[in-house]
Amino acid sequence: MAGDIKQTLDLDELFGKDKPIIVKWGGKEYRMVGQRELSPKKSVQYQSLVNDAATLQSFGDGDISNEQAEVLENAINNALMIICEPLAKTNMPFMAKVEVIKFYTAQINPDPDAEADADPHADPKVRPGEASKP
Repeated sequence: MAGDIKQTLDLDELFGKDKPIIVKWGGKEYRMVGQRELSPKKSVQYQSLVNDAATLQSFGDGDISNEQAEVLENAINNALMIICEPLAKTNMPFMAKVEVIKFYTAQINPDPDAEADADPHADPKVRPGEASKP
């Protein structure tokens, strides 16, 4: 019966599997804090910092004041400190830090529509940004 279809929240899939999140930088691998390892306080702090950074980055004219740029840089640095303090202490350029934050956030908050939007003809052996080999 069509009325018997149930939606399922698979918490084992979201939280139950210990899937390390790794970032490679400077010839080293850095393990990010897993979602289950974040305390409620750290989780809220991280999300607040990411939201603050996103707000500053979304200014329409692309021009921010020096004070806003400093707030943006501090938000990114502090968010990175929460998820991987050793990596945050490296000499990493700002935009690399932004990419780490984007990557981490995508890993802990997977887009449920991503699979639906995926190209069904894409070569599964080729990662985004790489060219397929004939």
